Amino acid sequence: MGLGWDTAVRYDILGTISGLERGLNMAKWQATKFPGVRVRESDSRRFQGKLDKYFTVRYTDNGKSVEEPVGWLSEGVTPAYCSQVRGQIVQNIRTGQGPQSLKEQRELEDAQKQNALDKKAATDKKNIHFRVLAEKYLEWSRANKK
Repeated sequence: MGLGWDTAVRYDILGTISGLERGLNMAKWQATKFPGVRVRESDSRRFQGKLDKYFTVRYTDNGKSVEEPVGWLSEGVTPAYCSQVRGQIVQNIRTGQGPQSLKEQRELEDAQKQNALDKKAATDKKNIHFRVLAEKYLEWSRANKK
């Protein structure tokens, strides 16, 4: 009996089972008790003596199915937290307010951090002491004036 391409196990040139058929690097997604939250165990990462778990949330946005990563169990992410995040995103999609995806939420947070840094730099520049300004001017004048 010959082995065809439709068989579940494929053999490489040496006649051994290839890595993908042994289950390496294949994500085994499992549902959690929270709707729209999925989890998979890592092949290599370990946390507290067990395989680390990676969580994602799934929802629909304008008729399209969307799946976004939330994080690892070792980083403090839990299924309950994922469910809360998903609920907030779904509510924002329904009401049309706030960030409607995790990507959009991250972009807003990054923009807020950048604005805070810009404001701090502007106030630091505005509140410069005369002594510091004078020292900078003297350095510049020594270097640039004849």
